[in-house]
Formats: sequence, C-alpha cells, structure tokens
Amino acid sequence: MRLVVKWVSIVKFRGVREGVLSNLAGINILVGRNGSGKTTVLEAVHLALTLTDSFEFLVKRRGWFGLASIDTLFYRCSREARIIVELADRTRQELSLRVERRGETARMVRLEARGRRTGVSDILVYRDGRVVASKLGVAHNSFLVDWNIASSLGASESIYAEMLVHGGFSAKEFLLDMLRSKTGSVRSVEPIRVNNEWILHLVYTDHAIPYYVAGDGIRYALACLMTLVAHRDSVLLLEEPELHLHPGLMKLIAHAIIASYRRRGNQVFVSTHSVELVDMLVREAARNNLGDNEFRIYWLALEDGRLSYTSYGLSNASEALEEMKHWLYN
Repeated sequence: MRLVVKWVSIVKFRGVREGVLSNLAGINILVGRNGSGKTTVLEAVHLALTLTDSFEFLVKRRGWFGLASIDTLFYRCSREARIIVELADRTRQELSLRVERRGETARMVRLEARGRRTGVSDILVYRDGRVVASKLGVAHNSFLVDWNIASSLGASESIYAEMLVHGGFSAKEFLLDMLRSKTGSVRSVEPIRVNNEWILHLVYTDHAIPYYVAGDGIRYALACLMTLVAHRDSVLLLEEPELHLHPGLMKLIAHAIIASYRRRGNQVFVSTHSVELVDMLVREAARNNLGDNEFRIYWLALEDGRLSYTSYGLSNASEALEEMKHWLYN
C-alpha cells in the first residue's frame, strides 16, 4: 500500500484552531516558520492512527510540567479537540478528545474513536505523570521519531528489535550498508549485555561503544534509519531528522526516506527547517523518478489558529526551495 493517509483535518488540537491538509503523497515534507503547525500535524496523524497507544507519549514528549501538560493538547482554553484522517481505502478514522473533569490532582480525558477502530477510553492523568487508560488498539501502524526517542534509554533498543522482527537480516544489512557508506568505521550495530542491561552498541573493528555515548548526530541518524528500514506499509513521521547531522549523514537520511517509500511501501512525513535536507530529498526523489503525487512539499502557515498551506510537487519543488531560502536569508 503506497498511500495510507489522504488528508487530515484538525480542530482545536494544540495550536491549531482549524485546518485541513489534503492531497497527501507518499512522501510529505512539512516546512514553515517556527509555530506554523508542523509538529501539530505530525502529532495529530500519529494520535488518530494509534489512539490510546500514543496518548501518554504525545503528552510527555515536550516535557512533563504537571497537569498543564494535558491542557496544552487543546487549543487555548478549549475543552475538546477533534482529528479526522481519511485513509487510502476511503475509510475515515475519527478521533475526539474531551476534558471531562478538571481538578488539582488529576485530569479525566475522554477519547472517542470511530472508524477502523471504534471505542471509548476514559484516560485518567495524575499530577505526578501517571496515566491510566484502557487500550483501544491502533487504526494503522504509525511511528513517530524525534530527538527524545533517540536519547531515551530503551527506545533505540526497541526500534532495533522491531527492525529485526519486521525486516529480518536483510533490513539490518541494508542499514549497515548505508552506515558504512558514510561513516566507514562502523562495522555493526548490536545489543550487548552490560550490568544486566541490554544496551545497543556501535561495533568497530577492534572495539564497541554504547550507542548513548556516541555523537548526537550518529545517534539520531541511527534512530531514524532503523525506523525507516524496520517497517512496511506504515506511516513514519520524522521530526527534524537533520538535527546534529553533518551533510554526509543528512544525505544518508534523504536516501533512506526515499528508499523507505519505494522499497518498503511506507508513507513518510518529515518536518524540517533545513534547506539542505529538502534539497537533498528533491534530488533523491528526482533520481528515483517520483511523480508529483508521490512527493510533495507543504509550506505551512498558522494565523490566529487557522492552518493554511501552499503545496509543491516535485515538478515545482524549486519554488519551495527558493521560498525557504528567502525566509532563511532575509
């Protein structure tokens, strides 16, 4: 399945009062100024597809600062939000979130889903960050990768395990071939048991080092790469994958994004501020002869909570790049 999400509608979620992003492609690049709604779009798609499975992650991924973290899920002082995604088979997954109870010690949020997954979950969130919720399952496989995942103990080990479960040895070989092409010295990536903990290690010819003490760039690149090669027919959402990367690793990420779509049938969303990464993605997409319905750039804008956008296909991607350069250098 090449195209999973066709459009997404957002109402009163995070900083978006209302907005629709339509005509989504196999690869979707979200660009725009800070506060233009890029991250909100990623989170909205992820939550609509994974329901309660991602609720706690999305609440805490920007940092836990008490029950106010729950309130920031809703536009300004709203008590209810709604997200709708239309899928490739023309079915819709609808999601509503509503604050049922406010208090000093806990919040009760009711999550109602209709579509591939239908059900209701009352989510109780305590001031200390504990979350109690009944599971609703997932409407479609969706995976969001950000810097927090790359730096959290256990997260990268889980991605590594998923890569082997879903992709087998061929997925790992593809990962290693890409790493060796840009780093040269990394021979393998393996979990090694240290003090009763399985820790992912980068293995060199004569030594190995824990993933967590490697450079910031290689850590985030590895988390993104493993996600891109681990899954099939899924929705993969990458937030600013260019963080901490030198040009060689950035080019590697661009190559892996296109390959993840073409070889593994994944739909990929990327939020970025990097002109260099967008340019690399455009060049890589052109080399692979992708069409405008397969590769699109969305320049997002947010005014008084209303989300709008300008869409560019591969055939006029140069206009998006010029817009980004104008914004960056003026």
